[in-house]
Amino acid sequence: MMPGMNGLEFRAAQLLDPQLADVPVVAITGAANVATEAETAGLAVIRKPAAIATLLRAIENRLAR
Repeated sequence: MMPGMNGLEFRAAQLLDPQLADVPVVAITGAANVATEAETAGLAVIRKPAAIATLLRAIENRLAR
């Protein structure tokens, strides 16, 4: 767990900052409900436990956009 805010709150704050809004985000979570919400919000989501290859593919996909 992140201190102070969760991943969705982070993304909402990130989108409010024009200098950070376009920075791609890959969320990694073990909570199924958070994963569904994050996917709905347009984030790339990896569910724990995740293999390094899965993480690298998600990062490559985000950077290719």
